[in-house]
Amino acid sequence: MFATAWPTVRGVLTVVACLLPISGGLPVRGQQTADLKVPAEGGTPEPKEGNRSYVIENCRVDFISEPELAFEEPGVITKVPQEGDKVTSGEIIATLNDAEIQLRIETAKYAYLAAKEESENKVKITYAQKNAEASYADWMSGVEANNRTPNVVPEMEMRRRKLEYQANKLAIENSSNELAVAALTASGKEAELKTTQALLNRLQLKSPITGQVIDRIRDVGEYARPGDAVVRVGQLDRLRVQGRIDPEVLAASDARGRAVTIRVDVGHDATSHEERWETFQGTIQHVDAVYDDEGKYLVWTEIENTKDFLILAGMPAEMTIEQ
Repeated sequence: MFATAWPTVRGVLTVVACLLPISGGLPVRGQQTADLKVPAEGGTPEPKEGNRSYVIENCRVDFISEPELAFEEPGVITKVPQEGDKVTSGEIIATLNDAEIQLRIETAKYAYLAAKEESENKVKITYAQKNAEASYADWMSGVEANNRTPNVVPEMEMRRRKLEYQANKLAIENSSNELAVAALTASGKEAELKTTQALLNRLQLKSPITGQVIDRIRDVGEYARPGDAVVRVGQLDRLRVQGRIDPEVLAASDARGRAVTIRVDVGHDATSHEERWETFQGTIQHVDAVYDDEGKYLVWTEIENTKDFLILAGMPAEMTIEQ
């Protein structure tokens, strides 16, 4: 009976095998699968419909720089910012007690001004020049008198007049040398003033970046030693967006320099209550050299955060990589 039914069964199986590819029930080897969604969980890229760009979800906005700032000199803190305060690059955000240094600056300033005034005082040179002119005229008048009437002015008097003229000439040189020394003294006093002012700068803590105070580590009135962290500041004018790529989608060696579109979820609009996204264009600037435990590698790009610091660290984002 089995031998009799076998042709019928074989025919049914043949028909089913022919119909499966037509109905799309199973993919055939070599078939294009650009519309096949790759699971995006954990940041695995997902190909967009109709093209070869991939979306990396579960990306994260992070700080490029978030340094802990410390004073270079010891002292008592007299000013420190609050957490959340916005700061700009070069802004003085914290200070130490500088009363003693301010007095030293005042002393150095007046010493410099006095030395500077002395270096610019040419009265001695002018006085020596006038004396030299007068003594020369006196000497020459004796020479002319003796030319008209020999020995009308005694020889000893003529020697005295000549010596007086020479002494006044030396006085001019001496006054010039004193003026030069005074100028050097003024330069030294100016250097002392700048050194003291530099010490004042070391009692001031300036932000090296534009951003926001993340952590206030020490308070006003506390004693800070050199190197003790006082505040931590996060950079906000430029941020990093990072995500992880599956190498089966894009090899790490091909990732650097790829054009990307960044979309950052900034929350819901206060008026429409709809989700708001901010879009940025860029390129992949870094490819990590180590795969993570899931076999993916980390990449990141940087974005300019110029819209009133609208983008904050920790915001979710997605990165579309153009193939």
